[in-house]
Amino acid sequence: GQISELESTGIVPDKVIFLEATHELLMNRVVFRKIDPVTQETYHVPNPDAEVSAMHEHMEPKDKEVASRLVERHDDSEENVRNRLKFWDQFYKELRRSYPDVSMTISGEGEAANIATQCID
Repeated sequence: GQISELESTGIVPDKVIFLEATHELLMNRVVFRKIDPVTQETYHVPNPDAEVSAMHEHMEPKDKEVASRLVERHDDSEENVRNRLKFWDQFYKELRRSYPDVSMTISGEGEAANIATQCID
């Protein structure tokens, strides 16, 4: 598997951080993600008809020109995200078993800056 491939290169992690969030939250973050092809900035632009969790940061662009050129990433379809989550669920178990002594779990729900701070602390 990927862990043995990583270790065969001489890389053995001394810290592994697991960010945990519900599939619903992760799905919403990705499905509503839009990218500005000019600046490569990423925005979260929910469908106005969809119910979106209050945990979401709404990072819609304030500039109308930027908003007009936003595009969806080619691989951010709901089906692709579900497949990536299924793969992650399987891989996650292997990671947890492989690095129990050097891992910690942090909630991936909330604002990115707060999550990053927890990872650094």
